[in-house]
Amino acid sequence: MHPAQAEDPLAQYRKQTANLRAAFDAAVRRTRLFQASLAILAAVLLAGFLLTRGHPSIPVWPLAAVLALASLAARGLRNASARSAAFFRLRGYYETGVARIVHDWDSLPAGEEYLDSGHLHAGDLNLFGRGSLYQLLCSARTRAGKDTLARWMKEPASIEDARARAAAVRELWGRVDLREALAEAGPSTSSDFRIETFREWVRSAPPDFPAWAPVIAFLAASATLVIALASWIQMSPQLLATPYFAAALALEAGFSLLFVQRVRATLQWLSIPSSELPVVREVVRILEERRFTAPKLVALSECLRLGHSSASRELGRLMRLVTLLGMRDNAMFTLPSYFLLWGAQFAMAICRWRRKHGARMLAWLDAVGEFEALVSLATYAGEHPRDPFPEFCEAGPLIEGQGIGHPLLDEAVCVRNDFQLGDSSRFLVVSGSNMSGKSTFLRAVALNAVLARMGAPVRCARLKLSNLQVGASILVHDSLADGRSHFLAELERLRQLIDAAGRAPLLYVVDEILIGTNSRDRRVAAEWVIRALLARGAVGLISTHDLALTEIVDAPGLQGRNFHFADTGDPSGLSFDYLLRPGVVERSNALNIVRQLGISTETSKSPPPPPLPPPGTPPHSPP
Repeated sequence: MHPAQAEDPLAQYRKQTANLRAAFDAAVRRTRLFQASLAILAAVLLAGFLLTRGHPSIPVWPLAAVLALASLAARGLRNASARSAAFFRLRGYYETGVARIVHDWDSLPAGEEYLDSGHLHAGDLNLFGRGSLYQLLCSARTRAGKDTLARWMKEPASIEDARARAAAVRELWGRVDLREALAEAGPSTSSDFRIETFREWVRSAPPDFPAWAPVIAFLAASATLVIALASWIQMSPQLLATPYFAAALALEAGFSLLFVQRVRATLQWLSIPSSELPVVREVVRILEERRFTAPKLVALSECLRLGHSSASRELGRLMRLVTLLGMRDNAMFTLPSYFLLWGAQFAMAICRWRRKHGARMLAWLDAVGEFEALVSLATYAGEHPRDPFPEFCEAGPLIEGQGIGHPLLDEAVCVRNDFQLGDSSRFLVVSGSNMSGKSTFLRAVALNAVLARMGAPVRCARLKLSNLQVGASILVHDSLADGRSHFLAELERLRQLIDAAGRAPLLYVVDEILIGTNSRDRRVAAEWVIRALLARGAVGLISTHDLALTEIVDAPGLQGRNFHFADTGDPSGLSFDYLLRPGVVERSNALNIVRQLGISTETSKSPPPPPLPPPGTPPHSPP
């Protein structure tokens, strides 16, 4: 357990939430106080202005003091509003942490956009959706962080990269101040920003504005502005009828017609990333300013430095350009913006920024994504301080788990088991009745392997594994629209697992293998599937309630073992202890299943069934 997490995480989060709620309420009260003070001072200023205007003998200097106080009140209002917003975001961070720990799934982002029906394990292991691993892991603010975390869940890292991530997570584990700074960063509004859209924008050729275009736009807009201001100051509308003003307007109109398509091509993407730029910029700034020792964190921080400048400074400049451009959407500024060529001038400025820094920004977004994914794993580690990091080995295929449990179950009720797959046991056949814990155990093994290859802690007392990717066949579905039965869907998934085992070392978990056929054919086909997987160097587990499949472990040339889950033998009903035991299940729970259906199993108390009528007897006629 990390020293920073000596206190129970749930109690710590709830205490922080209560403290932040009180701080937020106090900040709101200060905000309202400054608002009232500013309103009073504004009223005093207005009254003083009217009095001094009508009575020149009244001194004006008290109004200067009131104006100074109003300036201080305005500054206090801005600071109080900023603090209340920061407290609100930080309180939301801890409230979301409480939701993760208590498994309040409906309060957490589900990541359903990352579901992939063709993936080898994403759908079978509940990686995304309600009650998913994504909901336990994700605390990222930006789309880049969420995308990166989802990609790590679906794509196993190399052992070297997994170790590097784990080292970074260990360092970030105790950096609570850093995680709070990220939670406070930027506005709290969400965004539909898609990184791939931005990548396409960067890769596409920018609109070609001639070198003279910015100069002409600036001169034409300046001439129009100067003449309009002179006319207003001198109260001389005749200036607007001069040939100079007409020439300036004509030059602006010609410029707009000439470059309208290029301006639109430059601006059309801005509505996509602009809402997330403030958060991205703050995350970049935090990553730049903090000092790290883990090599991966140091590398991420270094890629944001640009000699005398930095990524956060350049992103700040882009934000200012985007903000200024957005002023043209203000109803009171729309008309003047046309006369100032406002959109065209800032479109060209953004285009110049893109030409200079667009490609670099892709690297910055990748760094932000990796950093936020690592912070998410560190947050998960802090919320589960008893979970250790796995051990990796080069020899394999191998996976050994002691005290392994399902990460999505409450730690207080999670039943843990030991298992081993390697040279001595290449596959396990797990038998037992429905509801005995077979599927949960298979998922526990596979999910912990996924966490390990991400660089995250695992729900085990100890886990050791080699370079294994994960494949699963647990939740395959039929499709009426595609004319595909459940049995055909399972065959397709098994084919995928066999192909994947030929490309990289595979850990497979298959629940109720080939359940759609009869016991004899199932026994023969399952053995050949396992032989094909073992021939490609895979290790794995299959579950079944068909005891004929337990004979596969004795087939020549196979190195398998039987394990089972059983009920507790309680005659009152179905009851399980979810403990994995060696060998084949021996206890039958058929009578308990019948009792669950409400059928009495006491023959002495049940009336005998009526005799069957003789053949040819008409319906409803007496026997």
